[in-house]
Amino acid sequence: MKATKRSILVGFALVGMAATVAVSPAAAAPPATPPAGGVPQLEEQVLQNVQDLQTTVNNQQNAQGLLQQLSGHCTDAATKTRLLFTFVTNIQGFDTGLAISNTTSDPFGTTHAAGTCTLSFFGGANNPAPVTTASIAAGTTFTTLASSTVPGFSGYMIATCDFPFAHGFAFISDVGARNLAMGYLPTNVCSPRVAPQ
Repeated sequence: MKATKRSILVGFALVGMAATVAVSPAAAAPPATPPAGGVPQLEEQVLQNVQDLQTTVNNQQNAQGLLQQLSGHCTDAATKTRLLFTFVTNIQGFDTGLAISNTTSDPFGTTHAAGTCTLSFFGGANNPAPVTTASIAAGTTFTTLASSTVPGFSGYMIATCDFPFAHGFAFISDVGARNLAMGYLPTNVCSPRVAPQ
């Protein structure tokens, strides 16, 4: 009888332990605290982060373009050249000779490209109409005189050429080059312009 009672007590104890184990919940991590404002504010923050990232990318691209322009390497240099001739005149007994060479023909394997140049003259309120040259083939040079292109003009000129690697030269002298003469190389400029171009 004692053995039977002991067995019953042990059985109840085991059942009680099992019940305790079965009922006791496992420790759970505390719930995450939602951001102030809830989901809408979280979405707004994510959107702001994306916009900030896009702004950063745009700024980097703009900075890269600016550095290219400041160093004389325009973003469209593969297809165009812009040359600034700082002084062109044919008044008071002077004239200016202009030369633009298409140097895409070279010993370095550069692809040949032909194209025209648009000469835009600026000398005050009433600027002459732009002049477009004939197509300038690779390895050739276009030449003209200010007196025959824009008679009575004095100012500066920008040549926009539809081919890369255009180079120029200007020669100013009294008519006939008897007493005074000087020459200069034009400046390569980009569009849009940046200082000090």
